Amino acid sequence: MLSGTIPGELFLLPIVQEISLSSNQLVGPLPAEVAAASNLKVLRVDDNQFGGEISRDLGGATSLTSLDLSSNEYTKEIPTELFRLTRLETLNLESNRLLSGRIPTEFGLFTDLQSLSISDTNIRARIPSEYAALTKLTDLRMSNTLVGGNIPEEVQSLQEVVTIDLGDSRFRQTIPSILGNFRNMSECACAW
Repeated sequence: MLSGTIPGELFLLPIVQEISLSSNQLVGPLPAEVAAASNLKVLRVDDNQFGGEISRDLGGATSLTSLDLSSNEYTKEIPTELFRLTRLETLNLESNRLLSGRIPTEFGLFTDLQSLSISDTNIRARIPSEYAALTKLTDLRMSNTLVGGNIPEEVQSLQEVVTIDLGDSRFRQTIPSILGNFRNMSECACAW
């Protein structure tokens, strides 16, 4: 099991495409050199002890297609620099209990996004209508959050959804009829 901080030099390797450091005892912020990781496609640092604000430098790693920061101790809001990662297909921020702020409308910029999880965070507000742009989304997980209100009709364009988990959130409506539009859905957890 690894401990300590990640050396910045790891992100300066010119041909590295995947860094997986899951399930260790790594701490501190991600090094600033992550912004220079021009060929990095996959970054998994889940299940560690990273804390504080999510590194704004991640916005420079624009080749990322998969980012897993789950099960850490991140706090504050999702930095706007993260929305420069327009090639993302998978974004997992779940189980960062102190990650907070409003649910970003900018997630709608991730038009290639297939999997989004913000479960087990303190992110709040309603699902923005901008999520209608996520037409490739197959997996949406927002359980145990402060997300609530009504599910906007615009999300009915998300016809590729296979898994949707909105359980234990703050939705205040009956099961919306638009869930019937998710023809490929095989798993639905919507207890609220």
